[in-house]
Amino acid sequence: MSNKLFVGIAIGAIAGAAISMLDRSTRESTCRKAKSISSDVKYYAKNRDEFVEKVQNKVEKYQTLYDSFSTEKDYLMEKVDEIRTYTPQVKNLLADTKNAFVSSTEKEEEEDPNIIHL
Repeated sequence: MSNKLFVGIAIGAIAGAAISMLDRSTRESTCRKAKSISSDVKYYAKNRDEFVEKVQNKVEKYQTLYDSFSTEKDYLMEKVDEIRTYTPQVKNLLADTKNAFVSSTEKEEEEDPNIIHL
């Protein structure tokens, strides 16, 4: 069954490509792109050193980018862990502050019965 699926997909792709080639602008664009790729392949076949240098430059660029992201990820994970440790402390501090304000308000009410609260 899976063979039929892949065969059907391949036939559909070929049929879609053939139908899209009926459009003149698509055909011209595809021909230009194919000639450009062919020209590039021929050039790099003759100048392999330049091709290898370009590939190495790209690899170095992406390796540097990866290293940068890795360093930033480590920094952010460290900060997340730091926030996780501080969260209970901050929560307790806020609860203590709230309790202090509530108890001071209750004391004021007990001390001065003439205060009318709405």
